[in-house]
Amino acid sequence: MTKHGEKFWILTLTLAFLLGILLDSFSLFQRECREIREDVLRLHILANSDSAEDQAVKLLVRDRILAESGSLFNSAADKTSAREKAAENTGRVEELAEEVLAEEGFSYSVTAKVTRQFFDTRVYDGFTMPAGWYDSLQIVLGEGEGHNWWCVLYPPLCIS
Repeated sequence: MTKHGEKFWILTLTLAFLLGILLDSFSLFQRECREIREDVLRLHILANSDSAEDQAVKLLVRDRILAESGSLFNSAADKTSAREKAAENTGRVEELAEEVLAEEGFSYSVTAKVTRQFFDTRVYDGFTMPAGWYDSLQIVLGEGEGHNWWCVLYPPLCIS
């Protein structure tokens, strides 16, 4: 084998080795993202519109729901039981939101449901929520055409 042929094979093997390391790292990253998506229940609140009033009342609804979420979800042993508790309590969640809307003089409807929906990647100081499909407790205020607010309901990571 010529000196040129040896260099070619050394370079080829080195690149194959590096590609293997890269693919293994990517596989680990994908697995970690999948585990995150499978282990959390998100809270997703959609405002009626983007008006200042609708956005402000969305945050008041958020505050009321989060104040009650401890009693609803603290006993959940895992995401599955948290999802079940959310499904069992959609009526209570709607009542809480309706109370806030009435207190603030809004008369539009509220719908709460447990659903599966796509979320974009969200980066915080200490962690990243990868994009993907998540189970969520979704609360739609009125037309639900305004900016949304979300957090991780289970395990509790809500950041307001």
